[in-house]
Amino acid sequence: LCLPYPLMALYRSVVAGHFPELSAAWRNDGRFAVVGVIGMENDDEVSYAARAQSAARRGWPGDPFLKDNPSRRLRAMDAVTYSALGLLQRLTGNINLTWVTARWLCAAAWFLLLYAAMLRAAGSPGLALCCAAFVTYFSYLLTFLFLAAWPSSLSPLGPALGKILWSLGSFGRTEGVLRLPRPALTYAALFAAGLLLVRAAERKTWRATALSGVVGGLMLYVRLDVGSTCVFAAAAFALATARRDRAAGLHLGASAALSALLSVPGVQAYLPLDPAVT
Repeated sequence: LCLPYPLMALYRSVVAGHFPELSAAWRNDGRFAVVGVIGMENDDEVSYAARAQSAARRGWPGDPFLKDNPSRRLRAMDAVTYSALGLLQRLTGNINLTWVTARWLCAAAWFLLLYAAMLRAAGSPGLALCCAAFVTYFSYLLTFLFLAAWPSSLSPLGPALGKILWSLGSFGRTEGVLRLPRPALTYAALFAAGLLLVRAAERKTWRATALSGVVGGLMLYVRLDVGSTCVFAAAAFALATARRDRAAGLHLGASAALSALLSVPGVQAYLPLDPAVT
């Protein structure tokens, strides 16, 4: 998935070294870039990169275009996500290198976390390896985009039904693991939070429960939809588990309650809607 980036640089250097006359005639012969107005995989990533760069300069993500924007919602919105990207930007000092590095790290995180989840679920290293590699490489399938193309020959309502099914089943966008920050970074955080919930149910210790609850509470500051999904899923997991293991259900319920409590300031920042960003 990420090999094209170093391979493009290698190919460019090889061509420039062996065919200097040809490379000298190249137009738009600037530096390699993945974040820019022209040539991006996803044009909206320009605004996301601006927030990451702003977080690197100021130490906390806010409005990258208005210096003194007082919006509480904007400061809370995806704060953990852009703080992480801002920290990486401070380390690299180059937004293009930050974006490429983040894509490498997120793809690796997806694979490792999915492998750990499937290994716990199936107990087979081979199956876990296959599932983790497939989901990471073909991550765009998670959006169930094929449902939107529901065959109209089945029924006159086919296309409309397909779009309804897609909107219900698709948690994310039509892009895959390389799109930053969502779903690359947000899904990685969601996978980690899910694994910590399972760990809390297995260990039944208050330390594991507290760690799971804190990470679950931070999900709202990773992204609003990820946070709400995590809190409600934790509560549902606790109720389902309590039917067969009351101790595990108690720990999961405490984790869900702690996550919900930590999410309250973020919810308050979103409500009422801030006219500065709506």
